[in-house]
Amino acid sequence: MVQSQSGLSTEPAPRMNGSALAGQVLPVVGFDTAGVEVRGRAGVSHYASWLGGEERQRTMRLADVQVTFAPESSFAITPVLRGYQVKEGVYTYAGVTGVAGYGKASAWGSVGQWLGRGAGMGAPWTAGATVRIHPRVAVNVSRRRDTVDPLYSSPPQTSWSVGFSVQVSGPTGPPSPPLPAAYVGGRATIRLPISDSATPPRIAGDFNNWQPQPMNRASGYWTYTVAAVPGVYNYAFVNQQGEWFVPRNVPGRKDDGMGGQVAVLVVQ
Repeated sequence: MVQSQSGLSTEPAPRMNGSALAGQVLPVVGFDTAGVEVRGRAGVSHYASWLGGEERQRTMRLADVQVTFAPESSFAITPVLRGYQVKEGVYTYAGVTGVAGYGKASAWGSVGQWLGRGAGMGAPWTAGATVRIHPRVAVNVSRRRDTVDPLYSSPPQTSWSVGFSVQVSGPTGPPSPPLPAAYVGGRATIRLPISDSATPPRIAGDFNNWQPQPMNRASGYWTYTVAAVPGVYNYAFVNQQGEWFVPRNVPGRKDDGMGGQVAVLVVQ
């Protein structure tokens, strides 16, 4: 007599351990004028992975140039052109990104098109918004569509995200004491280093009834000159997303009593 038996194996599936790393070297050069910023970069990106005994290596050369136009402190638009070189050939991407802010809300979006290789994969895009519901709490939502990825060779995919951020504490250490403003002929000048705001900020304070006014660029600084009588004034800056800020290195920075910060201007 012959017997037969069938069933499922109880042996555990083999475990697959893996690791991956990615890095890039992309030197950047740029040029800034009032309301316009030009940036260019070129370099190499590398990706490596090890999974289940299999190794994968991929290197890509990248170069791009982008120009940011900021006609208003609450709005900016950035066209960009990128080129990617991989072993299969050259990918070229052209797109544009826009950012706008109003009050406690800001929105951004981008859309582009692959030229040549990858042109048939569709247009990648992204869109999102942030709303600050408290000086320390912000809610953000975004959605994006990715098509070709020359470095990782990943398939087209659409994703979305919803999240919020909470600032749980303020800066540590004592604030810098206020310094007298440059005061000539009844006019005071406030300066903010370019490194503290890559795009033109606005400024508001006791001296202009807290109505945000644009700042001008001069010799590595954003500057604002206002007629003011001798005294002590509070002020703050406003970025392109409509968010109020005061960099930590601004003399006289202090809490405003409502979860934010202001700076102190001394005119004498």
